[in-house]
Amino acid sequence: MNITYIIPLSLFFLAIFVSFNTDVKTLDGIPRILAPCIAIVGLIWFFNMVPWLFQVGCVLLLLAFKKTYLPNN
Repeated sequence: MNITYIIPLSLFFLAIFVSFNTDVKTLDGIPRILAPCIAIVGLIWFFNMVPWLFQVGCVLLLLAFKKTYLPNN
């Protein structure tokens, strides 16, 4: 895997880790608010850097999950 793929992906996972392991009740909980924003930026950056074939596969996978897990109304 290319280094340009690893950096945003590791940024995404690190931000998710910080978001889940930060206390909300104190002022130290500020990273819990900022971490999801950073995670979204890292995920968009990763999705922008990977080859288009992988991007199409991810979109098709999400569409397949939508049909599987969402109830029909």
